[in-house]
Amino acid sequence: MNAHKQAERTRDTLAPSGFTQQVGAVFRFVQQQVGGEVIVGLAITNVVLWVLLRPPGVPGTMYVGEIFAATAIVLLSCSLVLATRAPLLERFFGGLDRMYLWHRWSAVAAVVLLLPHSVLVTSAPDPNLNELGSVLGQVALIGLVLLLLWALAPRLSRITRRLPTNVQSWFMPYQRWFTLHRLTGLFVVTGLVHGALVD
Repeated sequence: MNAHKQAERTRDTLAPSGFTQQVGAVFRFVQQQVGGEVIVGLAITNVVLWVLLRPPGVPGTMYVGEIFAATAIVLLSCSLVLATRAPLLERFFGGLDRMYLWHRWSAVAAVVLLLPHSVLVTSAPDPNLNELGSVLGQVALIGLVLLLLWALAPRLSRITRRLPTNVQSWFMPYQRWFTLHRLTGLFVVTGLVHGALVD
């Protein structure tokens, strides 16, 4: 009997306590949130750096437009990294489903930021405007907006139901959407080239 009680005592001391299990659960929860926090942190850091390092003589509205564009590029870059479905990243987002949610919403936020960018940077005349850079910016913006609308089309059923059936059938197949969705990277690179040419 004594040996049996000794074995139970040993097993109880080796088993994780309630506190240890709670700490482990908190650690896993925090680990699963890190990915989203890094994306938000990168976007905020970008804005803070742009505000702190503002050069003199740049019109305010134009500069705010540039901040929007730079933040959009940061978010689109994060979205493209998440699109790789890297298993290493999954644990920092709490699984593939949550990683895809961050992929989607960081891309949506980026495209939304690009809309006021295009208005604000053209609000003041720019004597150093590069025509090619301007055209590339318009191509990137239009391409990203169209891809975003197409990606959101299945969720906008009130609108898509009113489209002719042949248009619906062209837009809805997943494989067609997935193939064209890969153009996102091309439009992001076009936007980067635009930024390099207009500055």
